[in-house]
Amino acid sequence: MSATDTDTDGAAPSPLSTPELAERVVAAVNTSDPSALIELIHDDFEWITPSVTIEPTVYRGAEGVRRYFDARKAVWATLEAQIK
Repeated sequence: MSATDTDTDGAAPSPLSTPELAERVVAAVNTSDPSALIELIHDDFEWITPSVTIEPTVYRGAEGVRRYFDARKAVWATLEAQIK
């Protein structure tokens, strides 16, 4: 898995630019879509929640992304990420 655009003409997918990747990550977070985020990450992806959260946690790989979204739903009905 990696952050690439899919190419319909059979050519190798091209890497996303940093702004494109950031926009897709934020959209996946804001729509609570773990599948969309999993499409963008590498197998060794690691997500560390901030130390200011009640229970800082490390989430690894696709299963970690799913666990993060499940845990988040239990605490917050909505969450909005922004790019600044």
